This record gives sequence, C-alpha cells and structure tokens, in this order.
Amino acid sequence: MTKPVNAPDFPPLLTGHVTAGDPGAVALAGLTEGRLGAGDLCWAETAENAELALVLEPEVRRDRALQMVPLMAVAVCDALAHSGPPNIAIGLGWPATFLANGARLGQLELTLPAGTGAEEVPAWMVLTLSLALRLPEALRAAPGRASQRTALHEEGAGDITAPALIGAVARHFLAWYDGWQHEGFGPVAVALFGRLGPDARVAGQRLTGIDESGAAVLEGGARLGLAAAMGVE
Repeated sequence: MTKPVNAPDFPPLLTGHVTAGDPGAVALAGLTEGRLGAGDLCWAETAENAELALVLEPEVRRDRALQMVPLMAVAVCDALAHSGPPNIAIGLGWPATFLANGARLGQLELTLPAGTGAEEVPAWMVLTLSLALRLPEALRAAPGRASQRTALHEEGAGDITAPALIGAVARHFLAWYDGWQHEGFGPVAVALFGRLGPDARVAGQRLTGIDESGAAVLEGGARLGLAAAMGVE
C-alpha cells in the first residue's frame, strides 16, 4: 500500500492503515478476516474528526488487559497537551472522555470478543478513538447548542492536523506501554488521577482515587471497575 503524503509518523511496532470509512469497523473486519493483528492501527481523517483504531492481542487476563484503556487515555491527554497551545486545559472524564477547557472533545471506546470472562485472556482488543478537530457546521452556526462540546479548532488549535495528532497519540501510547511493562500500573494511575481533577465525579459520587486495577475509587470506598464502565461486563 502506498503511504499517503500526509500520513502519521508511526513508531516501530505499530503499522498504520489509512481508511476511507470508520477505522473501528475496518479494524474489526480485518481481525475477522485474518488480515490485521497486534500493532495494526487504522486511521482516518474527516473535516471534523481525527479517528483511529488500535488492534492489540493481550497476553494477560481480561482484568489486567483492560488497563490499556486508562493507559491510552493518559497517552491521548499527553499528545493533546504537547500538540496544542498552552491555554488549552486538557482534562479527562473517567474513564475515557476527553475534555478541553471543560467541554467534551472526544471519546475512547473498547471492543473485546463477546463473552470474554474476567479470568480469560482476550484473543484481541480494539481501542477506538475519536477527537474533534472542528465542530459540525450546524453547531458552529448555533453556539448555544454546543455548550458542552468543543473541538481543537474552536479552542484555538486550528493548526493541529489529524495525521500529526494520531502520530503523537501512537508515540505516547508506546511510551506509556513500555513503562507499564517495566513499572506496572502505578504510574498510569497517578497520571490518570491528575487529569481527572479534584472535583471529578462518577455515578454522582466524588472520585477519590484510582486503584491498582484501574477502577475508580469513590467517596465512601465503593469502586467502579473498568469492565462495567466500558460496557464489557
């Protein structure tokens, strides 16, 4: 396949595939047909969004493999913080909603083989990310309708391109993944909690920490696990 002129600069271990449609759907189809596997990253650029889907093949049981969600979330926050101007406050809504100056910027989603139990090793997992480059025309024409949504262009980061942002996300992900392999989940939990902010709330309760599994620790000691939060349980 010919590399697009403006393709992301992917680090070793990841192979990029530009798509004309939804990267998540392309990645899942490629897995089903045996054309794609661990380290393949499908990406797309539209006028409004930067989108990617990363295929992983975990070698650990599901509960630990789910730590890739907060790991990717921290990587995305780092990529956004390093790519945009300093006046954009990048934050996170647990577990995987991205915020810019308090408004929703994008979302990370997870797909696993149906029926994968907590003690099982998933055959694969797909992390699908969408970040808004520009608000849809209908919302730009009526700003009041988009009070809880934003985009990089609207926040003064109009020079950020989808290929550059996707490449940055990929590089930060591999850096965090390498740290996770050598140091465990602890540093990820610390970085994640720092992005959530002191007033973060989950299910109506104040979030007081992230435990060693990646679950949200709520005021009073209750915990909400990643599997339930990401809809895979």
